[in-house]
Amino acid sequence: MKALVEAKVGNAELDQTQVERYLELARLNEVDAVITISNQFTPTPDEHPVAVPKRATANVALYHWSWMHVLTQVELLLHNDEVVDGDQEAILLGVGAQMLSAAQWGL
Repeated sequence: MKALVEAKVGNAELDQTQVERYLELARLNEVDAVITISNQFTPTPDEHPVAVPKRATANVALYHWSWMHVLTQVELLLHNDEVVDGDQEAILLGVGAQMLSAAQWGL
């Protein structure tokens, strides 16, 4: 699976026009999905905080993860010993620590 990823930090919010352009770019380049990451929350990754026309997602899947969702997944992988590669574990530990530090400072 191939995906385009758009990440926003802090209070930056996703923009409908930008998401639609990414979906079109993904379609033209035969990319399977667009994943957006921001501080905006959604009940599930299949639901998106920005409304886009149904036709825009006809050939390209659209997912949204909040940064808290990403951090939760990192913590679950580490806590449940689901990472078997030492390098991957070190990267996840570093990413998790950076995300927690940024969250503490409201970044």
